[in-house]
Amino acid sequence: MELYATVVYVVSSELLKTLGVQDDIQAKMENAEVLTFAVVAAKFFHSNYVKTRYFCKRLGLFPAILSNSRQELFRLCSEFRKK
Repeated sequence: MELYATVVYVVSSELLKTLGVQDDIQAKMENAEVLTFAVVAAKFFHSNYVKTRYFCKRLGLFPAILSNSRQELFRLCSEFRKK
């Protein structure tokens, strides 16, 4: 799972750079991290964000992981779509 998450992060980061998408200065997580988190949740945990957050935090995949609140994650994803 760690290798998969790393590959998804690198591809997401490069794609966002190519598209010219910049991270918000107030954001706790990078856009590439949010995308990686969503992909890992969908692939390994059937979109269960609580379990995904637990395992990602235990593995140390993200330095500043979001809270368990789905609203915060969905808010970030919806803001990303608007850009």
